[in-house]
Amino acid sequence: MSRFLPIIFCIFSAVGYGKPFRIAGIYPLTTVGHINCTCGMEAACITKAAVDRAKAEGMNVSIDVLHTDRSVFGAVEVANKVIEKNYDAAVGTLISAEAMPVADLFENAGIPFITPTATHPQVTAGKKLVARIPFNDFRQAKLLARLAVGDFKAKRIAIIRNSSSPYSEFLGLQFPKEVRTMNSSVFVTEFPTIDGFTDFKNLTAQIMASKAELIFVPISQAFIASIYAELVTYNKPIILLGSDTIEGKPQFIELFGTKPSKVRFIFPKHWNEKVTGPAAKRYLSLQKRYCGQYEPSMAGVAAYDAIELLLAGVRSKPGATGVELMQSVKGLHFEGMTGPITYGEDGDPVKPIELFQLKGGDTPHWKRYE
Repeated sequence: MSRFLPIIFCIFSAVGYGKPFRIAGIYPLTTVGHINCTCGMEAACITKAAVDRAKAEGMNVSIDVLHTDRSVFGAVEVANKVIEKNYDAAVGTLISAEAMPVADLFENAGIPFITPTATHPQVTAGKKLVARIPFNDFRQAKLLARLAVGDFKAKRIAIIRNSSSPYSEFLGLQFPKEVRTMNSSVFVTEFPTIDGFTDFKNLTAQIMASKAELIFVPISQAFIASIYAELVTYNKPIILLGSDTIEGKPQFIELFGTKPSKVRFIFPKHWNEKVTGPAAKRYLSLQKRYCGQYEPSMAGVAAYDAIELLLAGVRSKPGATGVELMQSVKGLHFEGMTGPITYGEDGDPVKPIELFQLKGGDTPHWKRYE
């Protein structure tokens, strides 16, 4: 029998609390700033549905979904409200820039916090009350560097990073460190940018002049779209390697994906987009009934795993709060929609990356890489 067991649900009259175990869901309920992505709304929807189901099954729990405005300031403002109102735990925030200050606030306030998609190591580093669902960026950088120099055998690599983004800056600096550790002869050229940068034509010209065989782009989907559009005009074979910033099918593929191109676009996700495994039936029952207006997404299934993992920890240790509750969460053998979750010595999940590639105007799953 696999040691990763699906969570078995029973009827609970309570979980050791005279009052409900109060959970705050922190998500952006808007598409602004993310190329019309509804990931925050799906994450909020599936989170509330999971808690409402747990309550119907007998758990003494409640959920309030608090809206952020897709900004660090908005996320911090919401986190302070969670602390002020003394919630028992929190789940949410989708990007590292928001998760880092929020995690610091919750750690200091003694509130357990699980983020579904933030990957920057600082989110969880040194913290006893913060957990994540995906791999961290040390692992992401290492695996993508191995893919670049090991599998693709790239000898000349260009890196575009957004120095205004903690996530992009970290990956953009850690990736070349991993590359040089694996093969010191690889020639790496770095091209830092900042928020608001728009001269993609000139930037791409500089990259092509460097004779790069592979371009690593741990930047937003909007930035990648601009780079891809310029690369297509050169009609030269090159690999465009993304990071886990792509949510759903890249919308710019609808504009460029069906045109002839020698650009091989590859990017990782935390989920292989297959609704399978022990958690699939329960997930689908909620997603279709309450959140069917949204297509299942990486953020949505990760948010589902985050709330189900928290609820499983509460069931496993009724009455536990703070550090004791987080120890219960991290001690579980949990298998969710994003796969088995086992926490390593660094306190983060040891998970593979799921690789996707542009092919015939679509972006099918290519392979698991670990």
